[in-house]
Amino acid sequence: MTLVDPGSEPSSPFLNRCARARLNGQTLWVLDEALVDELLVSPELAGRPLGVGRLFAQFVTLARQTPGVRVALGSAREADKPFILCRVVEVEGALRRVVLEGQTCFSCGWRGMTGNARDLALYEGCPDPLGHVRAALDEPALPCPGCARALPRACVWLHTVAPGHVG
Repeated sequence: MTLVDPGSEPSSPFLNRCARARLNGQTLWVLDEALVDELLVSPELAGRPLGVGRLFAQFVTLARQTPGVRVALGSAREADKPFILCRVVEVEGALRRVVLEGQTCFSCGWRGMTGNARDLALYEGCPDPLGHVRAALDEPALPCPGCARALPRACVWLHTVAPGHVG
C-alpha cells in the first residue's frame, strides 16, 4: 500500500490513526478493525458523516464477512459532504477499490465473492472517473478458479466460498 502525506486533507484524531493511501488520484483512509468498532458507535469523522444512514454499518458487515476486504474512506470534492465509502482489496501488492459481487460459475458450480473494478460509482471524488473505468475495462478479468472459464461478470479479485467440480 502506498502511504501519502496528509497535506491539506481533513484531519481528526480518528483520521490520524488511519493508513492513508493514494488511489486513482484520491486520498483514501483505510480503516483498521479497532477504529471501525469505534466508528460504528458514532459514524462521523472530522465533523462529517460516513456515508448516508446505515450505509457505513452495511459496508462494515460485508467486509467482515469476506476475508481480504477492508473499508476505506475517500474525501468528496466538497468539504461539507459525507465521506465516500469504498471497499478495497489487495491485488498484486496494490490496493484496488471494488464492488463486491456474489458469483457462481455456470460451468463448474464454483461460488464466491468477486471484486469488480468496472463500476463508475467506485471512482466518485476521483479525477477522470471515466478514465478509471476505461482502464478497468482494458484489464483482463480473472477466470473461474475451479475450471478456468470466464465468470459471468468480470473481476480483478475473488474469494472462494464453495469450490467447483469439473466433470
